[in-house]
Amino acid sequence: MEELMRWVSIIYRYTRVHLNSRFQALDLGVTSSQHFFVRRICTNAGITQDKLQSLIELNKSNITRAVDALEKAGFVRKERSKRDKRTASLYPTEAAERIYPELVSEENAWIDTLLRDFTEEEKRLFEAMLRKAAHTAKKEAFEDDEK
Repeated sequence: MEELMRWVSIIYRYTRVHLNSRFQALDLGVTSSQHFFVRRICTNAGITQDKLQSLIELNKSNITRAVDALEKAGFVRKERSKRDKRTASLYPTEAAERIYPELVSEENAWIDTLLRDFTEEEKRLFEAMLRKAAHTAKKEAFEDDEK
């Protein structure tokens, strides 16, 4: 298990390289990091930044920076709440809706590539184990902050 972090890092790094390359080749106008936000906003139109933060599990400043960049690039539209001016709902623009199917297709193709040598049972087990490790990481990270 001493190599676990190495393998996680390799998968993350090559996933970013691959998706960035594909998105650039398709002239989609987003990076591998930004695509995750576009996907979540397209499937959750009207989501607030706070809810997006809990869905993506990044800190507020990263969410704000990413959303602002996507708004400037024309992929996200913010609507301020009439009741609470500090809250904004996020909506995909036509540009985001247009690239959404390509984002999903490229992500799914990459997942299929990564898991092509897995049986269906191994795929389910792998996802379940990753989810379990992610929940433990989240719990422990916040416990560390409290110490």
